[in-house]
Amino acid sequence: MSRRFIRRFVCILLLLFAGSILAAEEPLPTAQEWRTHLESDLMRFWMTPEAIGVDGNFPTYRCNDGSLFNAAKPCRELTEPARGIVYLDRDYLRMQSRQVYGYGVAYHVTGEEKYLEQLRKGAQWMMRNGFEQIDGALVPVSFWRNGKAMPRPPQRTSQDAAYSLTGLGFYYVITRDPEALRYVKAVKDYIFTTYWDNGQRIIRWVNEPFMDETADRWELTAQLDQVYAYMIWLTPALPVADQEPWKKDLIRLAHVMKDVFYAGDCGSRPNPACGLFWGDGTRGHFRAVGQNHTDYGHSVKTMWMIYTVGKRYGDRELEEFGRRGALQILEWAYDRQAGSWLRAPGDAGREWWAMCELDQTAGSLGLENPAHARYLASTFRWYRTKMVDQKYGEVWHLTSPDGTPDLALPKQHGWKSNMHSTEHALVGYITASQMYAQPVTLHFAWASKPDERTVKPYVYEGTVSKVVEIRTGRQAVTFTNLR
Repeated sequence: MSRRFIRRFVCILLLLFAGSILAAEEPLPTAQEWRTHLESDLMRFWMTPEAIGVDGNFPTYRCNDGSLFNAAKPCRELTEPARGIVYLDRDYLRMQSRQVYGYGVAYHVTGEEKYLEQLRKGAQWMMRNGFEQIDGALVPVSFWRNGKAMPRPPQRTSQDAAYSLTGLGFYYVITRDPEALRYVKAVKDYIFTTYWDNGQRIIRWVNEPFMDETADRWELTAQLDQVYAYMIWLTPALPVADQEPWKKDLIRLAHVMKDVFYAGDCGSRPNPACGLFWGDGTRGHFRAVGQNHTDYGHSVKTMWMIYTVGKRYGDRELEEFGRRGALQILEWAYDRQAGSWLRAPGDAGREWWAMCELDQTAGSLGLENPAHARYLASTFRWYRTKMVDQKYGEVWHLTSPDGTPDLALPKQHGWKSNMHSTEHALVGYITASQMYAQPVTLHFAWASKPDERTVKPYVYEGTVSKVVEIRTGRQAVTFTNLR
């Protein structure tokens, strides 16, 4: 029996199995439902004059009705916020970058010129204002206070540096602008030169203390967000000659996360964080589930990234570890009674970004086995009916288990923009297309067609089946055989 015949037979079985899932009481969401969610539920909050700012300079904060903060008539959510998410005297580069990314996703899925316009404006503003030339290096700003770049470069976090590349990196994926590529390569080199600790074999959090940030911290997100915020989907889009060092760094970071931050499997010895990752791996620091990023969201995202790195680059150890761990977390995090995701062991709150990551991981694993995506039949519908602000758009930061939103938390703040919510829609759109045996079309804006080997459907592999030049500099690329 030929391998080709076996592959065809397995594919037929998978499609039949997928069909049985889709015929269940609640069908999986379709690609069109994900696109509608993106446009109708999300982008209406991000296309107002208040949201788009002036000349590509997007605001860090807005009230839940979409208005800008007004000290004479302040909204509650920006005057009494939870600690760490609102500093009204700070404007963050990471939030500019995340919002740029969100416009890129909206254009990528829809091909609508209005989103491409904001993607370009926002990315160009970042290149003009977001980076400092210091001793021959291109250094990302963390935030501005009264127009001054803060804090000193050694006090800026490696996580903030990573997110400075989210918007610019996605702008490059869409446009292949050579100036954006220059920034991307220079900033990535700065990060790995400045923060990588050869002795400890880890990316440092900061190099000098600043307020609560200390140089001894071993932070999961210092490693994870280099992978997640830009490298995992940007590396395959780079010119082929530039990819090898990035590939090696991705594999290196995946092993760091696995070897340094994994809390361990569930064995005979009680371990409340078994199967999860310690968000704070600093030696001697107190560790507890539900604190310092030890939760379902960060852990499933880490497993998803480890799995994706391993699968793409042929590291079977990483692929199998990530798959097994992600499937386990999905099972634990799923609240069967409500049909939605839990925040952490013992925490039944619903937090927007963690729900996104859990859905995205389920959809991604569903590409190899549709049964893994079964949660989406209920979790997507719960998210769309409970998490979305039906009046003004976008999603709430946090809700109670019954879906009641915490109105004291703003929908846009120093850590929340449209990045997680739009990525959620993009991943859903891509994976749903494949699970329904449909091609997926994504939009680009190249001045000239790049090497086809660098054209990918986000973090996935796929066959480019058609490239349509809609008009000069605007392309619709259709992918099949997503995996």
